[in-house]
Amino acid sequence: MELRLNSVFSLLARQPVRIAAALMLVAVVTGVPLLLGMSAAAQPLRDQARAEHSFKVQVKALEIVRAMRRIEASVFWTVLGRPTGADRFDFAGTSAEVLEGISQLRQETIDNPAQQERLQALQALVVAQLSALDRARISEPEVARQLLDESDPTIQRKPLMDEIIAEEQRLLRERRVRSDRGEHLRESIAIGSAITQALLLIFVLLLAERANRNSMRAAAAAEVERGRARQVVEAVPTVLALLSPDLEIVEANPAFRDLYGTAEAQITGRQLQDISAGSWDDPGLLQRLSDVAQFGREIWDHELLQRDSEGRRRNMLLNARRLGEGQQDMVVLTAIDVTARRRGEEQVHDLNRQLTGKMEQVSEVNRELEAFSYSVSHDLRAPLRHIAAYAGKLDQDLGDEASEKTRHYLRVIEESSQRMSQLIDDLLVYSRLGRGSLRVLPLDVQSVVSDVRSMLASDAQAEKVQWDIGNLPVVEADDNMLRLVWQNLLGNAIKYSGNESAPRIRVRAELDRTKEEWVFSVADNGVGFDMAYVDKLFGVFQRLH
Repeated sequence: MELRLNSVFSLLARQPVRIAAALMLVAVVTGVPLLLGMSAAAQPLRDQARAEHSFKVQVKALEIVRAMRRIEASVFWTVLGRPTGADRFDFAGTSAEVLEGISQLRQETIDNPAQQERLQALQALVVAQLSALDRARISEPEVARQLLDESDPTIQRKPLMDEIIAEEQRLLRERRVRSDRGEHLRESIAIGSAITQALLLIFVLLLAERANRNSMRAAAAAEVERGRARQVVEAVPTVLALLSPDLEIVEANPAFRDLYGTAEAQITGRQLQDISAGSWDDPGLLQRLSDVAQFGREIWDHELLQRDSEGRRRNMLLNARRLGEGQQDMVVLTAIDVTARRRGEEQVHDLNRQLTGKMEQVSEVNRELEAFSYSVSHDLRAPLRHIAAYAGKLDQDLGDEASEKTRHYLRVIEESSQRMSQLIDDLLVYSRLGRGSLRVLPLDVQSVVSDVRSMLASDAQAEKVQWDIGNLPVVEADDNMLRLVWQNLLGNAIKYSGNESAPRIRVRAELDRTKEEWVFSVADNGVGFDMAYVDKLFGVFQRLH
């Protein structure tokens, strides 16, 4: 029983919201029956008092009746001439007692209007009878008998007295019945209250038992969660330690112990600055950790250079915060080894410096290429123009006198000049390709190929080509570059299949799902090339035949 009551109190202490509900329940279950019992107990007392009052009224009424009979008997004996003791009878005192008794009855029955009316009539009748008896007592016998005959006091008074006594007897019976009912009600309330309180006690005990089971399950679940949390802490690679307010190590995970070369039994209870050959013996850091423990401050990403158990330098990134709000709460300290990251950053800085140098070299090459392009555009074109112009003038000067061999030489010079001019243009185009910036946009390759095909249709060799162009996708590319690629590919296909009687060119696109890339192919039935020289195919200004 004591254990269960302790469980109840612990339950109420843990759940203050339910305390008020429990107290209200107890107050209702115990207070209401108590109030009802007090009310039920008071009612029978009131009914009993009223019953005693009714009985007292009846007694008083009977006393008045007896007193009136004594008065009447005394007067009768006096009138009959047999005053045995009548001369000693106190008529006036007894009459006063009768009237006083009627007044008392009127006071006792003041809450009953019907009784008041009867008593008022009785009082008037008694006063008249006493007056008649008094006259008869002092009159002559014949006059006295006549007075007594004219007013029979007993017959006139008896119905009123009977009604008064009957009314009080009726009230007495009702009040006794109510008193008995009140007593039964009080007993029923007492029994019901006892049963209710017993049920309440059983309910509270059951609630305590349930709370105890829930508490045990919660404690078991909490223990499981603590075990899991400890396993997680043990498994995480982050260096983690739990410190007391005076920076004493309460617990440390394996990563912490391994990094600082301290066994679990040797690290618990030691001061932080005393482990790992003073790796933590930094006054500034220790002061900041003390501020975390005392004032609830926090440390975020504080970088500290330390040495591990093997003497190697480590860049550690520290974080610390207090668990809870009180000054005696512990501090959780975590440290992340960023040594590799710092080395990687240094390597990235070195690579950036190297890349900057390479970019400067590329810029220098670009400047030289621009100078070369300028030289090609201006210095090489002028001699070619001179050669072509003087060859034309020489052809005009010779006129018809020129031999066939001379004309052949002049045509070779002119065609070579034109070919050289085309090579210079191609070289300039190539040099500009490397310097232009790309504008990557979604392009419909189907439309690009159709436009290039329409542009190449003016060539006489393209008129007889049979085109087989499949469904081509939308890709992201530079418009100018992509059009130039298709011009070269389709132009070469037309050029090297032009000698065929029925040239055919097929264009296809397939998705390489492993690389998520589109692969385009252009095939023709022209002269082709030897696969042994495929490496030279896309070289600058290379020809296979």
